[in-house]
Amino acid sequence: MHPLRFGLSRFAQSATDWKDQAQSVEECGFDVLWAPDHLFHFQPDQPMLDGWMTLAAWAAVTERIRLGVLVTNLSWRSPVLIARAAVALDQISSGRFELGLGVGAFADQAMANVLELSSAERLARLEEGVLVIDRLLRGDAAPFSGHFTTYTSASLAPGCVQHPRLPITIGANGDRALQVAARHADSWNTWGGSEIPIGEFFAASESRTRRLDQYCNDVGRDPSTLRRSLLVYRRFIDPWAERGVAEDLVERFAAIGFTEFVFNWPSDDQWSVFEHFAQEVMPGMRTGGFGDCSGRSL
Repeated sequence: MHPLRFGLSRFAQSATDWKDQAQSVEECGFDVLWAPDHLFHFQPDQPMLDGWMTLAAWAAVTERIRLGVLVTNLSWRSPVLIARAAVALDQISSGRFELGLGVGAFADQAMANVLELSSAERLARLEEGVLVIDRLLRGDAAPFSGHFTTYTSASLAPGCVQHPRLPITIGANGDRALQVAARHADSWNTWGGSEIPIGEFFAASESRTRRLDQYCNDVGRDPSTLRRSLLVYRRFIDPWAERGVAEDLVERFAAIGFTEFVFNWPSDDQWSVFEHFAQEVMPGMRTGGFGDCSGRSL
């Protein structure tokens, strides 16, 4: 059984907020700080710093918390360049980096001229891209010839700090992507949208995790080796709306095997609920001690 983990997903928005926020999240005892991978904010008039660049900055000003991208998009990112950047971040962070991979069709991708890719092509890019990245991060420099990626020579020296490679999370809701997760991922991440009631999404998640078990069995993998992770979008359910919402969500999804919960950043008027969860609830929900974040402005 994987230990229970709590993470936060955060857009860095300015030159003045990225450092204090990363250090505060670490002091509060969160396990992972995730950066999204988008070309601009969901609200385009809002500022947003590049997620990969922000991760490198976070790595330089934190010591314990794990850092990751949830998720970087193989529809428009080169798997070779992703692997190179991932090794650099694993080295800079002294082995604290985690790589999230997926595909999607967010409006900002029109900026990269990939918004209209078909679902079939996005999934094909995911399948091949994850294979390439997995090979390279494990130090396999053999030539590769695929539909989207081809190289005759490769090197990722100095390689990953973590062995045999840094952890990979795959974001997936559809069956074909779930099969990719069963073959290659250390963690599977799912999410809900604003149009899906919580009860309906819970039932869908329970069905997906059972299918994921079967896909693991199909490839000879123990399903318990694949972590189940939930990204909690505020537009799906707001964990900081009032006390008890986050706790109830964790207990409900933990009952069907989820062991990681990634929350969005609270709004200014939700700090008291957030701090109550971080200081008084979270320590009792998983094994291990937490640092004191009292008196520290987030």
